[in-house]
Amino acid sequence: GISLSTFEGEVIPNLSSLKPRKNEVQDFTINFDMNVVYENRDEIGLGLKLKTIDSKFSQLNFVGIESNFEKFAGNLSVYGKYKFLRWKNFGIDVGSRFNVTGLTAGGSGIFEPRVSLTYRFLPSIAFKAAWGIYLQEMITVSDESEVISVFEPWVITPDYIKPSKAIHYNAGIDIDLIRGVQFSIEWYYKLLQSIPIVNDKKFTVADPDLLSGKGESYGWEFLANYSIDPFNFTASYTLSWAYKEVNNWTYYPKYDTRHAGNIILEFNLGSGWIASSVWNYTSGYPFTELVGFYDKYFPDNNQNGTGEGGFNPYAYLGDKNLGRLPAYHRLDLSLIKRISLSLVNIELGVSAINVYDRKNIFYFNRDTGETVNMLPFLLTGTVKVEI
Repeated sequence: GISLSTFEGEVIPNLSSLKPRKNEVQDFTINFDMNVVYENRDEIGLGLKLKTIDSKFSQLNFVGIESNFEKFAGNLSVYGKYKFLRWKNFGIDVGSRFNVTGLTAGGSGIFEPRVSLTYRFLPSIAFKAAWGIYLQEMITVSDESEVISVFEPWVITPDYIKPSKAIHYNAGIDIDLIRGVQFSIEWYYKLLQSIPIVNDKKFTVADPDLLSGKGESYGWEFLANYSIDPFNFTASYTLSWAYKEVNNWTYYPKYDTRHAGNIILEFNLGSGWIASSVWNYTSGYPFTELVGFYDKYFPDNNQNGTGEGGFNPYAYLGDKNLGRLPAYHRLDLSLIKRISLSLVNIELGVSAINVYDRKNIFYFNRDTGETVNMLPFLLTGTVKVEI
């Protein structure tokens, strides 16, 4: 398969106190895949991927220092796997990805082995586990001191730091309680190496834009599903922890949340009518609290300048991400009607977003203290036509 995608993003300064940013990414990918299935149900899969990425990103940080990330690079990788499926109660999938050439200097000649297995020791109960190593050479440039990111730009990892690597461990149990009722519980642990972290002490052009850190995350995920026509009910809950460390300082990353859950209910009314409701809940994300302001001396960063600096207001922040935003929750309702004609399929829909008008914070302006919330109660209508 061949795919081409382009992304462009830009922060408009007057929407918040953030400095201007612009990001552009162009991705061209060619895939070749082959899969062989044997009579005993075992499978062999082989593939090759050729990818080129052109990424451009520019921004001004909080003291007005400009950063530019521009890089065009290509990646050639081969991958293979073997699925052992000949036994009804046991299966194992073993494979690896090998980067012949990477997008970065540190991404070439790297193996990414992976293995997963399933063992059904009772007809209604299955144990599953997985382990794998994953390399990531495309990263987001996200400042942990921001309350909420308006958008997160993507760039290729600079050559002066190693590409990110994650080691995943997963284990869980799937239970089929009765007909149409399933329950699953899963534990996970992720060890993160060479995480690129924005340097919040970049005061001159010579200072690096990114620092190399590390981290870990772990937790439990619970899922219950009831699906017997005309009802479909799904409830999920996640209890998780996440940490990052840079320069021997450990803190909560900005998307660490202790509790998260959602409840989805669908009802098939018949004759093409489907009603549904979705309720989401997330406990508060961490953020860095503002303590006050003071006049800070900054050197002249203009290469053609006189070398003299000046004093500018500088936000004095508390310990990184020790504060917590309020919890987020929202209820959405929708009703759709599907119509099938001889040549086209038509879907008509009406939705009520944030039914009880919850004031969920989007961001606040540290200069003025103004709070900007997400969508209030909103009614929308949609028309979808497929030929």
